[in-house]
Amino acid sequence: MAARFSPASLLASYGEELALLGSRSREALSEAARRLRDSLAPVLPAGGERIDVERAAAIIDSLPAGELAARLREAAATLYRVLSRLVPRGLLLGAAVPGSPRAWWELTRLLHLAYLASGSESALDAAVITYTYYKALSLEGDEAVRAAAYALASAILVAAGRRLEGYALAATGLRRVLPAAPPPGAEGLEARAAALEASYLLEAAAEVDGGLLEAWGFYEALEAARAG
Repeated sequence: MAARFSPASLLASYGEELALLGSRSREALSEAARRLRDSLAPVLPAGGERIDVERAAAIIDSLPAGELAARLREAAATLYRVLSRLVPRGLLLGAAVPGSPRAWWELTRLLHLAYLASGSESALDAAVITYTYYKALSLEGDEAVRAAAYALASAILVAAGRRLEGYALAATGLRRVLPAAPPPGAEGLEARAAALEASYLLEAAAEVDGGLLEAWGFYEALEAARAG
């Protein structure tokens, strides 16, 4: 049985290492984007980080799902391998089968801890990107393949400093599974990106931050204050 995820214990044991590794997240994202551009070359044209979101989505949608799936396996393994270097060695070993939804979820939570320890916005971007791929794995068939392609391509945009567009692209294929999906008719980049950020906060961030608050006695103190 897997050990209970305890963010407070992890921060106490690995806080300094998480802070150091999290501070390197910008370089890791740049490396991931460079490798993803190579893996996704037949999917996105050269200079894919400069094309707009709708064009990127149109290219992905135009390709047969089978062709996409073959390319995505290599690209996803690359992204996982590069971003997993941002968490202490050994924390992911044996936790889950690499490539499984659980493995991506574990990596997302640990990257969020790296963000909290380091304060690096790039570490937060890395966590959001792995969260989007995790959510894509909850879909099925062609829908899952295209959502995964959006998620991986979004990393290229985010690493190029285009966070809004990267988040919006990733959210494009996840409308059915985001807990804070954009309302009907809200199809702009801002609405899609905001839906992804809100969903991340509701699921990944809430679990990690909530665990810390519980361990630090926040909820107990709040109840005592209410009772008093």
